[in-house]
Amino acid sequence: MATRPRPFPSASWRRYWLWHPLIGAAIHTVFFLVRLLPVDRASDFGAWAGRRAGRWARTASARARANLAIAFPEKSAAERERILSDMWAHLGRIGAEYPHLTRLAGSDRIEIGNIEIAKDVLTQPRPVIFFSAHTGHWEVGPALGARHNLRVKAIYRPPNNRFVDRIIREIREACGVDLVVRGAESVQAVLGEVRAGGRIAMLVDQKRAYGLPIPLFGKPALTGTVLAQIATRIDCLVVPVRVERLERARFRVTCEPPLAIPEVGTREERVRDLMGQVNACIEAWIRARPEQWLWPHRRWDQ
Repeated sequence: MATRPRPFPSASWRRYWLWHPLIGAAIHTVFFLVRLLPVDRASDFGAWAGRRAGRWARTASARARANLAIAFPEKSAAERERILSDMWAHLGRIGAEYPHLTRLAGSDRIEIGNIEIAKDVLTQPRPVIFFSAHTGHWEVGPALGARHNLRVKAIYRPPNNRFVDRIIREIREACGVDLVVRGAESVQAVLGEVRAGGRIAMLVDQKRAYGLPIPLFGKPALTGTVLAQIATRIDCLVVPVRVERLERARFRVTCEPPLAIPEVGTREERVRDLMGQVNACIEAWIRARPEQWLWPHRRWDQ
């Protein structure tokens, strides 16, 4: 009697048990080698590798082109292509700088903008929600805060690859950043931290399927409202923190004046108003340094 051939492992099985460990091992090896380079040399290598990787990432590049056309219809195709190429170089730099993050946080490579605003915010007894976006090197802000003994809980979405998550999480925690995994429990953790007078850091520029359509570059973009839901309920400061790359592996972290918390209107109107202010801040940052944003993200419905 003929035996039935054993089915080949499913794609999800191969991804979880084969590709994820291999990718994790490859990143671990690359990070080990890149850590041996001086910071600027590592950053330059990342830029070189990022531009070349962008040529192969056709789906991501196509989505980035579509997003650039939405945000900058007034720019020529050549101008948008230049932004796209520079973005890939920038993302490559971020990847190569990850193994040096603790070294960067403890160096003079990060300057602080609007230092008087930062001091004023940190001396007030009210809890603070810092928000930023995937601009500049978005890991630099929390790492810099930890260097100055400012313990901030940062909400993050872990990568699907558990090995990659472990590598990145170890680097973040080595910088003194307290991580909270995004999800239902993270909302409760944020509420508890803010009620206790703590400080929370949030990246709020990605699409949230459960969010509200808030304008970004003049087009509705589904935007998470956790920040506004908390700020309109609890007396706290909402502080924009802009991170920008100045050159190679040098950065500026700028605390901008706290946003005005709406006090008039229904709860939903106040939430929409506040998130509108948030998106306006992020749009201004992106317009100033368009090559430093994460354009491949599916930010708008297309």
